Amino acid sequence: MAAMLGSLAEAQDVLADRGVELDTKTIRTIAYRYAARARLVQQVESTVFEDTVAGRRVVISSDGGRLRLREPKRGPKTQKGRRRYTGAWREPKVLIVYVVNAEGKREASFAPFIDATLKGSDAVVMF
Repeated sequence: MAAMLGSLAEAQDVLADRGVELDTKTIRTIAYRYAARARLVQQVESTVFEDTVAGRRVVISSDGGRLRLREPKRGPKTQKGRRRYTGAWREPKVLIVYVVNAEGKREASFAPFIDATLKGSDAVVMF
């Protein structure tokens, strides 16, 4: 709507008539992010990526760590009016695969493969 109509205010009115209540700042943010995605897709489509890693130096790296996630807790708020939460520790696992040249620098012609999960090391995609 933001691109089709004359102004963001008009887009806000048309969306409100259809039952979608958004302010102009939100409509502008959505339109800008959508445009950025479209530009990124155009750049990726014009880039030629090689599908094979045969005869190349491949780096496969795995990493982990500790992460504390806040999960809302049922029950009343604290004496100061704050919501209670539990802070369970999780161990994220990340797998990164990329290609390097003879000097050890990453080759831009090969898009890196990155996979991450909070489900443990068995859930990480392996080749």
